[in-house]
Amino acid sequence: MTPKLLNADWNYWPEGHSADAIWSSSSELGFDGIELGVYDADVELSAERVATYQSLAEQYDLPVATVLFSMPPTRWPEGGLGDPAQAPPAIEQAVATARVGAEAFGCTVLGVWPGADTLDRTTRPAEVWPTLVASFRSIAEQAADLGMEVAVEYKPLEMLANADAALRLCDAVDHPALGVLLDTGHALWVGEDLPVVLHLVGDRLKHVHLGDTPGPVEADLPPGWHHDFTAFMTAIDEIGYTGAMSLDMYGAVEEGVLGSEAASRYGYDTMVSATARARGRR
Repeated sequence: MTPKLLNADWNYWPEGHSADAIWSSSSELGFDGIELGVYDADVELSAERVATYQSLAEQYDLPVATVLFSMPPTRWPEGGLGDPAQAPPAIEQAVATARVGAEAFGCTVLGVWPGADTLDRTTRPAEVWPTLVASFRSIAEQAADLGMEVAVEYKPLEMLANADAALRLCDAVDHPALGVLLDTGHALWVGEDLPVVLHLVGDRLKHVHLGDTPGPVEADLPPGWHHDFTAFMTAIDEIGYTGAMSLDMYGAVEEGVLGSEAASRYGYDTMVSATARARGRR
């Protein structure tokens, strides 16, 4: 299907599955590729792991299509890309992730979740914002040199809490390589209308994470669990987005709502059906 539908390796992490099991399951279910989650490029993208991923990608004809550098507050307790002291190592990690993604796998999109820059930090937002802008400008410039685009993921309760904040960051950075990573679960959590957000973001949409939630809570449920994604896929076609979309269901698996393979199957079936319904309308 178009856009390509990817499975994220972190959907399998709570159950401790091996890389081979992740590739085998995702291949059997029909996915077009894998998105790799990265906390530390020296760990998740070590030479040994990269070699394993390259071998599995060839064996299953299932490429690594995207990489995501994530910065949860638990790993960056002093702050992240918005903190002057923490920004340099954070930028270095993001660029290292982009470099491996480009050189080892031929990826063209780097996702960045700046989750360490939350609204409850003691540093005032007015002081965080210019550092955040400078950090993403540096990442975008260096990623562009590698042939990569950068997709910034927004999330409620963080400095980049909604689509408007992410777009304001893109405007402030003013670099063509920087755009938005729309996580549908986050958008629904903050009360956004998915088709409206897609048209708002438009050609600045660089990547999509697919999840669902019943309301203003973080749930990480498979898409389609609570909401019909037909209108979402109609809007995807209307804005001409042809990139990739990845299932993001770590929380649902971690909390035992569904197993990793069952969640992946549910999300895959939802998106294939929603795409067929959306395109059957025209």
